[in-house]
Amino acid sequence: MNEILIDLITILITCVVLPLISFIGLKVTQYISTKTDCERTNKVLTNITQVITSNVTSALQTTVENLKKKGEFDEKAQREVLAAVSANIYAEIKEEGRIFIEENYGDLDSWIRKQIESTIYNLKN
Repeated sequence: MNEILIDLITILITCVVLPLISFIGLKVTQYISTKTDCERTNKVLTNITQVITSNVTSALQTTVENLKKKGEFDEKAQREVLAAVSANIYAEIKEEGRIFIEENYGDLDSWIRKQIESTIYNLKN
């Protein structure tokens, strides 16, 4: 009788408990991996957004305001300010951020330009 009980417990452990432990370990690993990817994504996007916002805000508060006061803020000046802001942003974005944007959003140049325009709109409104 004891042998049957021991065999039954062994079969139960082998067929149920060990696969359950493996399954739980797999799910924990997947959860940690997902959490890490989300944290990485948030960190990269937060960094890029801060770079764009600070550069646009700085340009609006200094260069654009000075040009407007002088009455010199025309289309040519707008293009020059945009080019200067874009250059500053490119210089400040880390390689990890560039790769992330290209992999997830496509063309880096057009994505940054859209973000600059969006930031200008948000700051004005």
